[in-house]
Amino acid sequence: MKRFDIPKEIIIRTIGLVMMSFPVGMGIGAVFVQNWLKGGLMAFSAAVLTVVTVLGVILSWNGTVTKADIQQAFRTATANAGDGNEDIAAVIKSQDKTTPLDK
Repeated sequence: MKRFDIPKEIIIRTIGLVMMSFPVGMGIGAVFVQNWLKGGLMAFSAAVLTVVTVLGVILSWNGTVTKADIQQAFRTATANAGDGNEDIAAVIKSQDKTTPLDK
């Protein structure tokens, strides 16, 4: 594994997490909190907290974090944030068929 594989993996997947969670939070925040920015930040922070929790469990269980663990944590956050959304579930299913966990 190269030196910058894990930070690069985290940065790329965090960008994806922002793209997935922030717009939905903006819409919800505009209606309920009357502030689209707060709504977007709350949705994104909820997704990040899922990643942190999963990585914390993996770290406490194994003592190390690998690239595959990071991928699994972000996949868990995506599935958790997309729970109940049929479009996101369809994308996740199609990606699971075509994309192996480790590249």
